[in-house]
Amino acid sequence: MTGFIVSLLILLSAGPAAAAKATLVYDGDVVQRTERLDLKGTDYLPLKTVSQAFKADLRSQPAGVKSVNGTNYVPASFFTGERFSDAAQCDIEWDADTLTLSARPRATLSTPRILSLTSEVRVVFEFGEPMEFKDRLSGRVLAIDVPKARIAGDETVRIKDPVIESVALAKGAKGARIKITLSQAATAYHAFMAEDPLRLIVQIKNPKAPEESADEDKIVQLLMGPEAVIKPDAKKAKKGKPALKIAVDAGHGGEDPGASGRGGTREKDINLMVAKELARQLGLDGYNVFLTRKSDTFISLGDRSLLANQEGADLFISIHCNAAAGRRNRGEGGFEVYFLSEDATDQEAEDVARYENMEPERSGLLTSENKRASQVLFSMARTEFINESSLLCQMVSRAVDRRVPISNRGAKQADFHVLHGVQAPSILVEMAFIDLPSEEKKLRQRKFRTAMVDAIITGLQNFEKKVALLK
Repeated sequence: MTGFIVSLLILLSAGPAAAAKATLVYDGDVVQRTERLDLKGTDYLPLKTVSQAFKADLRSQPAGVKSVNGTNYVPASFFTGERFSDAAQCDIEWDADTLTLSARPRATLSTPRILSLTSEVRVVFEFGEPMEFKDRLSGRVLAIDVPKARIAGDETVRIKDPVIESVALAKGAKGARIKITLSQAATAYHAFMAEDPLRLIVQIKNPKAPEESADEDKIVQLLMGPEAVIKPDAKKAKKGKPALKIAVDAGHGGEDPGASGRGGTREKDINLMVAKELARQLGLDGYNVFLTRKSDTFISLGDRSLLANQEGADLFISIHCNAAAGRRNRGEGGFEVYFLSEDATDQEAEDVARYENMEPERSGLLTSENKRASQVLFSMARTEFINESSLLCQMVSRAVDRRVPISNRGAKQADFHVLHGVQAPSILVEMAFIDLPSEEKKLRQRKFRTAMVDAIITGLQNFEKKVALLK
């Protein structure tokens, strides 16, 4: 009997190791969670599943296939290679840390960034290579033809904005056509190419915007980068005001997955995807950016604010997904933006804070002495930054309401531990309810996440302009 057990153990150990599932992302959308095998330290993924998810037309079966229970698996490295990438017409990356296989179609034009500022709207398209374009305004329609551009498919983005109604991408006879439908006839617009990275920027003036002071215009120049229309005063420009440092915090991580959707979507993964894209776009706009976590790692709530303070953050933005389970008023989902306060706006806000304040017991950077100091900092932050945090919260909430197709549950306050002690204006964004199927679907879509990132940046920039005027 002993010999039989030993033989059985040897047989079992020779098989594929049980492993966590992998996430498949196509053109920014989370399309599927699939099985993953760990064979002698090498990650294997199911060939048919990935091929279908990434729309790859493989003419023959590759070498190195492992068949397990009737399913063919190949190393993850095969999908990032030239043969499969060409078959899928995608650039493909495998992130072994987060177990994510991402495919980006080789299109040169994708969902634009849309920033709704007080004086203008900025529509930004990123390119992988230099492009020529022709623009033409006819009534309320601004048409831009980009002959060499390719798009993955027709797409329309609608927003609630006083300047534009929608931005549409469509395949033209040659290349791609961008159609921007205005809310009213534009008084002025400017379309131009910018570099590093290559992008087409369309600025459309808001004819109803109040005249801004010269100082306010220079703030826009600082925030938006060198391509802004307003030129800074040469004498004052030499003084070189440093760029703001923004701490971007991806909620949860590691052994703390956060909430989960019915389709298997994990909050920690969505938070990290949005945080990374937010950090990237902020960097393009001239900010210094610090991520509290860059991978699927656990960081305690206290350590997050401590790290932000050590980096000298000027603003702190924590990214989360909401959860309806256990809440008194599930409602119809939607987004919420919070700032720190010991007194919650209502019982529901208190419930959200209580949920987000739960975390695995684990030691972090905070010593008992640091924890006492953190309590003192919390008291200081509550009084020193509450007004600016409240304003930032309102500005971001307003921007998300305009830009993102999701219900607005309002700007609120509650006692979130992750915001304790942050020596800067700070907010926590609950993007959507991950455990409501309709909103889980939104969170998995690049289009939705892009809109959320744009809205947060728009709110941040409008906040900066408002604060400058108040000073």
